[in-house]
Amino acid sequence: MEQKMKKLLNSLLVLMSFFLVACHEEEIPTESMTNDVELTIPSTALLSEDDTTSVSVHAMIAFAPKEKVEIKLAFIGNDDNILRLEDENVVFNPGQKEAIVRVRSNGNHVLSVPRTVTLQVVSASTPSVKGFGKGVKITVNPDADIPALTSAQLQLIADVKTKYGVDLMRMIGKIPVETTITFNTADKETFFKGQAQRTYKGYSVITLADDATVDAPTFKMVSNPMGLTTFLYDVLKRKTVEDEEFFMQTPYGRAAVKAADYKEDKETFDVSLGGITLDMSTKAITFTTQKENQYGDMITGLPFIYHYSLWERLLQKRGSIVEIEEDGKIVGYTIDDDFFMQGGSLNPNKFLGMSNISNDEFGNNPSDWVAPSATLDLQKGKLSFLFPWDYADGNGYEQVSVVYTLRP
Repeated sequence: MEQKMKKLLNSLLVLMSFFLVACHEEEIPTESMTNDVELTIPSTALLSEDDTTSVSVHAMIAFAPKEKVEIKLAFIGNDDNILRLEDENVVFNPGQKEAIVRVRSNGNHVLSVPRTVTLQVVSASTPSVKGFGKGVKITVNPDADIPALTSAQLQLIADVKTKYGVDLMRMIGKIPVETTITFNTADKETFFKGQAQRTYKGYSVITLADDATVDAPTFKMVSNPMGLTTFLYDVLKRKTVEDEEFFMQTPYGRAAVKAADYKEDKETFDVSLGGITLDMSTKAITFTTQKENQYGDMITGLPFIYHYSLWERLLQKRGSIVEIEEDGKIVGYTIDDDFFMQGGSLNPNKFLGMSNISNDEFGNNPSDWVAPSATLDLQKGKLSFLFPWDYADGNGYEQVSVVYTLRP
């Protein structure tokens, strides 16, 4: 009897040993078991194309490996290469269960509507390591300064493509632009320091205007229209706050700048341009309009809209009195319409784009006027403009050539 009990106990011990070993072996996968890697995004899964920040993606492996494991990640839906990984290979060292990889925008400025991109595990250095689930999704928004298209605008774009076979998205969003200004001979020498031309390369932000239709979509350049913002601001400053030969020598000019409290490093100057209409049946483009000049007369020109912080602050000073020194005496000036008419205005419209551009108003010989024109070449992917432009007290027209490179 005692002998039988000993055998039974031995058998139980053996069984318990097998059970414990089996339990221990479940903690570490065998070659035939799958060791899953799951991707998660604990915080925000949003980026804008112009973001310099990143999205942190956490990779968790089910069982800490005994040997180094390397997995490869890849995007799905990353058309136009809008996103990039800091490192597409994620390494799990022995005993490591979590790794972090960061996703960044490439800053290509190609989106006009949000896009969702998926990041997945596509391969691993160890066959038993597999990706778990469908990966993670990251939403990429257009640049922060690009207006979001409404559902009605998106429908209009779709209708134009259906009816005319033209994808308006090629010219919407942040579009590369190269602008060349050719100066007339007299202005080149007297104002532009001997330069014959200036060329600016950058981007314009273009969207659909509210009055766009399927047969005649109208566009609005909400930032850096025609690539001219930097140039226009340079000319405006040189005709006002930087003009020590005339404007800043007049009492009205000095009073205006003092009243508005000019601070060069804090001023802002923004420009937009609407009224650019594409006739879908002919592909003809109109971009000029009738506008009022500083004398109240109607002229043909480009309807730029300016937002200049110095001028806007001066307008807020209406009715107030500013005192300046004149010939050793303190003289007060009231900020009102008469003050602006006498020379105290900082309105960009008083200094930029002064003359009619539908015909030659200067009559220089040879003429420096060119007829305003625009061309859309969808095969070459170019949208081009050519027009004359002038500034206050200039000697003629400068010729402005603008070329946009459309999206493929």
